[in-house]
Amino acid sequence: MTKTERWLNKALGVTLEPLKEKIVANHADQEVEAYQLKPRDFYLPYLSVPPLRGRRGGQGVRPYFLNEVAFASDDLPILRRAAERIAGLTDTPLGDAARSAIRKLSFDLPELNVGAEERAFTAPAEIEAQFATLRQAVESRRAVRCRYYTIRRDTEA
Repeated sequence: MTKTERWLNKALGVTLEPLKEKIVANHADQEVEAYQLKPRDFYLPYLSVPPLRGRRGGQGVRPYFLNEVAFASDDLPILRRAAERIAGLTDTPLGDAARSAIRKLSFDLPELNVGAEERAFTAPAEIEAQFATLRQAVESRRAVRCRYYTIRRDTEA
C-alpha cells in the first residue's frame, strides 16, 4: 500500500481498491494504476439514489438512474427559497453546491430573481421601543444581554 493510499484511507475512511489491469491515461499516453470506489463502501447522507432494477452495471450502462422531474413556473420561487436555505448551510458540502446552482440558474431563469417584495421584512411596531432601550444602554456604556434563536437549531442561545 502506497503512502497516498494510506492517506486516502485515513482521510476518507474508505478503502481504495487498485484495479487489476492498468489503464492508459489520455493526457500522457502511458499506463497508470487506477483505483475504484464502490458505492457500498461509503455513505452519502444527503442523497441516495436507488439502483436500477434488473440490470447490472456494465459497459455503457449507468449504475444509477434518476428520473427527470419537471417543475412548473409556479414552483420556481419555492425551489429558489429551498436552495437559499441550503446555501446558507456552511458546514455541509451541499451549501457550496446550492450557491453554485442558484448562481448558474439565475442566468437562464429570470424567474429565480427575487423581487423587492420578497426581501422586505416587516417588523412589529414595538421594535422602535426595543431599539431605544438598546441605544440608551450603548450610549451609557452598559452591558447588553440578548436572547436569540440560532439558524441551525430552534433553541435559545
